[in-house]
Parts: sequence; C-alpha cells; structure tokens
Amino acid sequence: MSDDLIVLPDWLAAMSEWVRDQPEVVDLVDDRVYTVMPRQKVFPLVVVTQVTDPAATTFAHWAVRALFQFDVWGGPQSATWTIAETIRALLSQRFAGNAWDLTAGAVVAGKVTVGGIRRTTENAVASLTEADGEVNRAAPLASFDAAAVLHPGLSSGS
Repeated sequence: MSDDLIVLPDWLAAMSEWVRDQPEVVDLVDDRVYTVMPRQKVFPLVVVTQVTDPAATTFAHWAVRALFQFDVWGGPQSATWTIAETIRALLSQRFAGNAWDLTAGAVVAGKVTVGGIRRTTENAVASLTEADGEVNRAAPLASFDAAAVLHPGLSSGS
C-alpha cells in the first residue's frame, strides 16, 4: 500500500459515536443512538443513517460532503422534537468547525448544514417499550437531515 493513500474513516460510525457521546443526548436517550433499528427497542431512541458522501474535492480523495438522516423514535411528540432539536443544535454549534478523535477514526468537521424537523406518527410500530414501561400505541417520529463537509484528521495517537 502506498504511503500517500488516503482511506477515509467510516463516516456513519464516526457520526453515531459522536452523537452518542454528547452529554445532552445521553440525558435524553442514554446510549440509544444506533445506525440500524435494534430488534429490542427501548424508546426514545435515535437512528442515524448515512445517505451519501460524494467527494468535496476534485483533485484528491480527501474530503466529502456527507449527508445523514436522523430519526428520533418514541416518547411523546414533544420529546421527539426536543431530542431532534438538541442534536441539530449540537451538530451546528459544537460538531462544526472542530476536530474529533473518535474510536471510528479522527474526523475534522467543516461546514454543517441542518435541515428542518419533519414530525409524523409511525403507525407501523404498534407495541414498544419506553424507558418507563410497556405501551401499545403508534410511535412519534421526528426526522431531519444534516450535511457536513468532513475529512480525516490526525488521531491523538499519531
């Protein structure tokens, strides 16, 4: 392998890890930030999906414009909105413009643009477990997209 080969980190793993590590998110959902919907669901929870990551540079494979979708499930509708808005605020005010040394890889976040929150009720989820017990009803859903210019950083171990 060439010394100048740049292999990009797993952006989805890095983003979900970063969100999961934020104290404000832990206060709202504990560690329930996933990249796929878990089989055993305790609500509320967050599912992060990476939609795409096209190159942001034309001359080198070095930076991407990654697009993520954040889905917040369960709890009262006001809770799903609060969780989604907290993550949006964290992305635009804390994640953007900083370097992060994560287990998934060192990441530098440039500009971050967050989309509006879409709120629905998902009738497909009829039986669920919330943090305070078993309930049977539709699960509220709050979703938003976030785009981030990302490139690999230097880990503190480098």
